[in-house]
Amino acid sequence: MTDNLQTPTMSQRPRMTTPERKERIKESRRRYASKHADAIRRRIKLLGSRPEYLARRRELYALKQQASAEAGAQRRTRGRPRLDMTPEQLLEHRRYLGRERQRRLRSKVKEAKKAAE
Repeated sequence: MTDNLQTPTMSQRPRMTTPERKERIKESRRRYASKHADAIRRRIKLLGSRPEYLARRRELYALKQQASAEAGAQRRTRGRPRLDMTPEQLLEHRRYLGRERQRRLRSKVKEAKKAAE
């Protein structure tokens, strides 16, 4: 009966301490994750694109929006902010942005030429 309670002999490896065991388990998980990264990414993508999951996320988002509206918060519009400009002002703004972009590009090219000399 006392045979089962013997201390480890020289042929048996002694039990690791709890922190060491936890660290080995973490390291094992990291190795698995790095080795199977593509499969893990694919699995996550599949799970996240299920129709019932997406429907639930939309439902939760709508509930959250409704709760914040009932609390008196103003709802932000989704998407990027739009500029309130007339078509002529918008055209002029785009031209201005294009000129600025070209000015920055030309200065970078000029600096690269100076550095090459």
